[in-house]
Amino acid sequence: MAESAATSPRTPATPAPAPKEWTGHPFWGLGFRPFFLLGALAAVGLMGLWLSVLFGWIAPPRIDPVTWHAHEMVFGFAVAIVCGFILTASQNWTGVRGVHGRPLQALAAVWLLGRVAMWTYPPPRLLPALIDLALLPLLAVLLWPYLGQRAQRRNQVFYGYFALLLAGNAMVHADLLGWWPGAARNGLWLGVYAIVLILVLVGGRVIPAFSGNVLSGAPIRVRPWVERLSHVSVAALAAVVFLPPEGWLPRTVALAAAAIHAARWAGWFVWPVLRRPILWILFLGYGWLAVGFALLGILPALGQPPSAALHAFTVGGVGVLIYGMVTRIALGHTGRPIEAAPLVVAGYGLMNLAAVLRVGGAFLGSALYSHALLLAGLLWCFAFVLLLLRYTPILLKPRSVH
Repeated sequence: MAESAATSPRTPATPAPAPKEWTGHPFWGLGFRPFFLLGALAAVGLMGLWLSVLFGWIAPPRIDPVTWHAHEMVFGFAVAIVCGFILTASQNWTGVRGVHGRPLQALAAVWLLGRVAMWTYPPPRLLPALIDLALLPLLAVLLWPYLGQRAQRRNQVFYGYFALLLAGNAMVHADLLGWWPGAARNGLWLGVYAIVLILVLVGGRVIPAFSGNVLSGAPIRVRPWVERLSHVSVAALAAVVFLPPEGWLPRTVALAAAAIHAARWAGWFVWPVLRRPILWILFLGYGWLAVGFALLGILPALGQPPSAALHAFTVGGVGVLIYGMVTRIALGHTGRPIEAAPLVVAGYGLMNLAAVLRVGGAFLGSALYSHALLLAGLLWCFAFVLLLLRYTPILLKPRSVH
């Protein structure tokens, strides 16, 4: 397959057999198509709604607007992209036709109902909570014929990540339902760390592989001890999520994570990647994760809230990495040349500028902060509009034969 390196942990000695052809509409033939498109639409729509609520242009949702915004960007937008990736990767790993057709349609419908439920949160409030929480268990069930295979034990770690996401989401709903007051904050951070863990795993598999495939002979260093510590450090942060962020233990773990991920990044990086936008966007996204860890260790010690660190993770790390991976993986899996179009390269720039403004805005005065926040949100939306303009036809059309 053209994209096997993008979504497999290693190059197999014997290639997996090609899956049977899907004869229905190509949009429902593999998970990356609907979920990458839904995720990009959510990136624009959810951010647009948040800005409209924040600046008083529309009425807020029925739940706390800040909680809604944070929840939807993690458990709505980011989880949609995770669904698209893992549903597609499972086909590459096993050689069995990935989830498609009606099961894929059902999963997408549950995701969409969850977004409506979170905005309206109608009584009885337990019902929208259950709708939103149903996505990850359904995803896990649909993936079991693939990841449940003995040969896929290495990839069953994704079930642990799903469990972390589900636990974080359940904590948010427990707070909204009044069952566990104050749990939403920790639940949201747990969700962020779960997404970061997924990106750390996927990034370790694809970023050096992509660079090596394009830059033959480049001195890319993948050091096993750094790889192991990169996962352990994020898992350690998730383990101390219930402790106050200004405590010495969370700050120490965060600073250690910053050093480890900076070392990982430095081992992967080679100067020729700067000639290929579809590569350097991934390095910039991963670099934002290291910035987030550093800010998480430094800001609480200075008496500052961790908002800048949170948005270094979410807008920078998650947003930029997702943007880069979506643009790369969608091209490979549709048989198109793996080159970033000028429109997409402009989106890369807008995404990183949005991250700079959102993270840096936290250090500005109140008057400038609101302007920075608005501009960052608009840049984020414009970036994903550019992605949609370029990739909607690609995701809807059959695989290219060229």
